[in-house]
Amino acid sequence: MFYYLRHDGSGFSTFGTISTSGAITDRFGVGSSFDALTFAEGPAAVPEPSTLLLLGSGLAGLGLWKRFKVKS
Repeated sequence: MFYYLRHDGSGFSTFGTISTSGAITDRFGVGSSFDALTFAEGPAAVPEPSTLLLLGSGLAGLGLWKRFKVKS
């Protein structure tokens, strides 16, 4: 977990946590009265190597097709 503390000098401060899953919980307030707000967004999807191989093969095939089509 990552913790951070900010203070802008006007008496308003925040204290929050960021988990490894990407959820951010932020507590904010003035003095000793704090409220909590949570933002949760899942991790970004990462393409599988086989998907990239298929895409690369298709692009290479299109390139070769265009190359041979121009020569004839």
